[in-house]
Amino acid sequence: MSANDALADRQLASPVLEVTSTHVSLASAVAVDTRELEAYAERVYGPGVQEAAKWLEQVDDLLPDWYDDWVLQERERLREVRLLALEAASYELIDAGLHSEGALAARAVIGVDPLRESAYRLLIRAHLDAGNAAEALRQFGLFRAQLSETLGLEPSAQMHELLRSARLGS
Repeated sequence: MSANDALADRQLASPVLEVTSTHVSLASAVAVDTRELEAYAERVYGPGVQEAAKWLEQVDDLLPDWYDDWVLQERERLREVRLLALEAASYELIDAGLHSEGALAARAVIGVDPLRESAYRLLIRAHLDAGNAAEALRQFGLFRAQLSETLGLEPSAQMHELLRSARLGS
């Protein structure tokens, strides 16, 4: 057996592509960041919340320089999966008394979607639960100004209720 034959045998033993009559895809053994994103997002709902949140904060968009319709749709779907998982992680971290870590996960969401009120509510809640009322109010003011300036909207009743329940008013 020649060296080329041995190399060909090894390459066939671990194929990179899975090909059927209807599609071509990467083999399941190939490491793909989008698969990892979904796996870490699933881990947010169980043990390892902090580790998963840290990983999710660092994920980049899928194929950032591609603009085909299918890429745009998949990129948006994965973006939403990532943001929902980070919000879930933030919520769990805050509930566990890890206010700083919960705030960082909420800030990661805000970094991707600066007008996402649910992330601001989590950030404000983290500050309130940590006893940082002034920072909670500062974040509310920043969000309120940005929302008004960008979309001409006011924060929701949920946001105002969060502040009222903490007796900070709005």
